Amino acid sequence: MPRRDKYLLVKTGIRRRIADGEWRPGEKLPAFDRLAGLFKVGIGTVRRAIETLEDEGVIICRHGSGTYVSSYIKGGYWNRFQRFQRPDGSIIERFRDRVLLFEVIPASADIAEKLGIPEGRDVVHCKRLMRFDEKASGLDESYLVRSIFPRISAEDFEKREPGQNLYALLEKTDGVLVASSSDYVRAELLSEEDAAMVTLPPGIPMLVVTRITYDAHGTPCEYRIEKADSRYCRIRL
Repeated sequence: MPRRDKYLLVKTGIRRRIADGEWRPGEKLPAFDRLAGLFKVGIGTVRRAIETLEDEGVIICRHGSGTYVSSYIKGGYWNRFQRFQRPDGSIIERFRDRVLLFEVIPASADIAEKLGIPEGRDVVHCKRLMRFDEKASGLDESYLVRSIFPRISAEDFEKREPGQNLYALLEKTDGVLVASSSDYVRAELLSEEDAAMVTLPPGIPMLVVTRITYDAHGTPCEYRIEKADSRYCRIRL
């Protein structure tokens, strides 16, 4: 393998160990020289792999302290995948939510294809009413691969700490770091069914973000649909 590509092996190896739970969210990684010995490469190769993983949000480098696996619980941020802003561009840091539905169901063909699992495999289906600035802003619907998140329950949603986002909750219950995502944006009119749940007029324009998220090893773990009232929100890219 060309020398310039060796960092990809280190990067993949670190991701695999995080995904397998050897290095858990918030934990400190071994020093660069130990990583170099573990992967049988030079320190420069390790440094390049670490820089790439930091750019991808998988790890955090703290000057004078070391390198740590990213953590939604310990990271001090709300949700780096959160795309919605107020019309003036200010960040919506906190949504209030209420669980409307929580169930474990067999994956439909469409959901299974998006998550890369066999049709009929168990998924957690959760639908929540979202609010900010005392406004009913929209709906959030998630499909989670049950085998990746075997412990998450409706009670966990109901009793989680104030301000704790979904990815911090998943990290707490199942030890899984949601490391990356693929997002797509579209617009649609609010359906009568959804309007009844959010107490908004049917037919108003909604901004919709559909997202597939991946664990540290790059395995799809969540399919998510976020719908927000376009009168009060815009999307940052």
